[in-house]
Amino acid sequence: MPKTQVTRVFRLAPVLLCLSFGCTKKPGSEIVESPIIEDLTTEPPTLPPVDQGPLDSRPGDATELPPLAFTAQVDTAAPQLVSLSVLDGVQVSIKLSGAFAGSDVSVEFIAPEQTVYQRKETKLQGSVFDEQQLTFNLPVAGTLIDSGKLAGTWAARFELDGIELTTQTFELAP
Repeated sequence: MPKTQVTRVFRLAPVLLCLSFGCTKKPGSEIVESPIIEDLTTEPPTLPPVDQGPLDSRPGDATELPPLAFTAQVDTAAPQLVSLSVLDGVQVSIKLSGAFAGSDVSVEFIAPEQTVYQRKETKLQGSVFDEQQLTFNLPVAGTLIDSGKLAGTWAARFELDGIELTTQTFELAP
């Protein structure tokens, strides 16, 4: 497009805009008034309150979240040391309070040579105000632990969202 045609289009643009939006020219003046298309001086919209989920169901007058608390325990399901081929499994459990729903709780079973033998995890349910007990089972008889004679001091390392909470040790007899 030649330069003269571009110049004509730009000269006509304000006129076309004024015709489209109802501009008026003040008599005896070169000032053109245009109507307000959008009022930009209004207050920003306020957002509705955020749903806080389990925090909405706080007991009583609680104003603060409870601190994280936990206890862990190991149960070999046998009153004394028994051989690996007789021991069905080892149960480990952890009680938690003050942990948020959806948090990952995991346990790593660590063999005597300090390698992770197995890892299990689950997500917490319920409210941050609830005490929750989770139990994990490590099968022994008829597994690699039994056939490989992996006797000795084992450990169960508990984690919450990847952060170590505690480690409990237990003995497996040959």
